[in-house]
Amino acid sequence: MECYREIRVVGRGSFGAVHLCERRSDGQQVVVKRVSISQMTDSELEASCTEVRVLSMVQHPLVVRYLDSVVQDEALHIVMEYLPGGTLRDFLRARDGRLLPQQDVVTWASQLVLALYHIHSLNVLHRDITSSNILLTANHRCLKIGDFGISKILARL
Repeated sequence: MECYREIRVVGRGSFGAVHLCERRSDGQQVVVKRVSISQMTDSELEASCTEVRVLSMVQHPLVVRYLDSVVQDEALHIVMEYLPGGTLRDFLRARDGRLLPQQDVVTWASQLVLALYHIHSLNVLHRDITSSNILLTANHRCLKIGDFGISKILARL
């Protein structure tokens, strides 16, 4: 993880923390989700491995892009695209109850349906679609689904 410089923590959860980092080679900002694996049960470790597998196979413009993963210092580091618009949850809270323009709602709903259609076509269930796991681009025109921490890959029939 020496090829990244940490800027700040952008989120925390029971799994660990998400850090905004800068890639030293080109200055690109990315997020690194650090999950401590030293105290994990076998099922928790399997869930973390599933998240990496799902992220690497779900390549779609409306899903947060997976870049890399590394196990180092008793932690799994998952490197992903950074979306500077933050979460949909934070965006809506900052609006203080003001309604969104109808066209924005229609656009976002369409994007969410297209992303879910793609994910489901790969037999993947996200299992945690919340406004905290929907991320926005800088101009808030596009949303992307993130956090596949409890996702499930279904067997094909």
